[in-house]
Amino acid sequence: MIIGKKKNEIEIAEDILRRNNIPLLCDYAPWKRFYASVKSAELQKDYESLLSIVREEKNLRKQVKGVQDKKIKLMAKIVLLSRELNENSNDLAEIELEKAKQEIENLNDYIDSSYETLENFGFEREQLNMNLLKLTIKHAYESITSDETRLEKVSETIDDMRKELDALRGERDELRSRLDSVYFFMHSVLGGKEMERLDRKFLK
Repeated sequence: MIIGKKKNEIEIAEDILRRNNIPLLCDYAPWKRFYASVKSAELQKDYESLLSIVREEKNLRKQVKGVQDKKIKLMAKIVLLSRELNENSNDLAEIELEKAKQEIENLNDYIDSSYETLENFGFEREQLNMNLLKLTIKHAYESITSDETRLEKVSETIDDMRKELDALRGERDELRSRLDSVYFFMHSVLGGKEMERLDRKFLK
């Protein structure tokens, strides 16, 4: 970690982080727990940006899969149409074959374009994930600093209360000892009956 020139700015060696196989933070449970505890508008904005691109990428992959499945069926249809044309010189089969070939070309163009878009999505997702990680680390250190300061104060308060409690326990034990001593003296001098009479008179 390298501290930047600006206050609280954190620069990170991205090559090192990439070698560490950074998880996709929006799907990473430990990050989600941290995010829920921080309540940061900055983090929320970057999180939503990452989540949006991930969803777009997922939807496009699903669409491409559907198109690829359609292409497979269309290729099977082309085989049948080609056989019909070659064996029976079916004019209708020839028309349908040309239409199917054109559709295959259109599907291929869509797939190629989609793969290019998916590649761009991948780069964008990686960068957004890295940006979110940097911001998370910044907030993490702010949280660590704040929590350590608060922990120190709480620990000091507990120590003070413990000392006060120890002093009160000492005072309690001393008072009990004095009371026992006085009662023993009074009882030994006056006797039990006279002590009871005096207790009723003075200890109301």
